[in-house]
Amino acid sequence: MKVAITGTLSIPRSEAIKLIESHTDAKFSPHVTYDTNYLVAARFDTKKARRAAEIGVTVISEHDMMEFVEQGAFPANKLPERPKHPHVSHFPDITWTETYEPERIVLLEYQDAEGVVSQRYVALSCKGIGSNGVEYIGGYDAEQFKTFRVDRILRMEQIKRVAAMGA
Repeated sequence: MKVAITGTLSIPRSEAIKLIESHTDAKFSPHVTYDTNYLVAARFDTKKARRAAEIGVTVISEHDMMEFVEQGAFPANKLPERPKHPHVSHFPDITWTETYEPERIVLLEYQDAEGVVSQRYVALSCKGIGSNGVEYIGGYDAEQFKTFRVDRILRMEQIKRVAAMGA
């Protein structure tokens, strides 16, 4: 059971995390992913709240969280369903124009909208154009499908696969 938080609660976030982890069956998650059961939202207009709504994470209020803490457990619920394939549903504003089979393993150096630079290995599976005219690539970063704006890629290096040795 994983619980994320967005917005400013009436208690310090560190205290909320401590209550969640010491009084319930849940662990705190700093991010909303397909492995997140609940998002405690002080505000519903944040990026995390939008992301939770998009992928199907259960969004609750601080009041709900406190009731679950008092009960000693968050109710069991279903995790959001991961998209089966990037061509389906969750990315309606991107038209995928190329697919890569087998997927290409690449090392990406990527700068997000806030200017934060990260490096990650991605199993690149497709390329397309968004309804906004921006070019995107899509692939799996760990088990989660993600999209990356091509104009924010600082460096992309394809990793060569090594053939398995026969016995």
